[in-house]
Amino acid sequence: MPRPGPEGWEGCALVVPAGGAGRRMRAVDPALTDKLAAPLGTSTVLGELLARVPAGVAVAVVGPVRAVPPGVLLAREEPA
Repeated sequence: MPRPGPEGWEGCALVVPAGGAGRRMRAVDPALTDKLAAPLGTSTVLGELLARVPAGVAVAVVGPVRAVPPGVLLAREEPA
């Protein structure tokens, strides 16, 4: 899927809250502990979300350490 264009995103940034226990999602998969790593299509929830953000938009993922694409800021709040 090609990335969307930047129309309407000028001056915007995206913050993705990536913490939390994901208790409600365990109804779908009891072993699931990371909501954003849950499979979605051929990717993950986080992968699909980031694929839909236009290139050039600043993105920060806030939560536990995880793999993020180059150019995406990973931040952790203290205390967690």
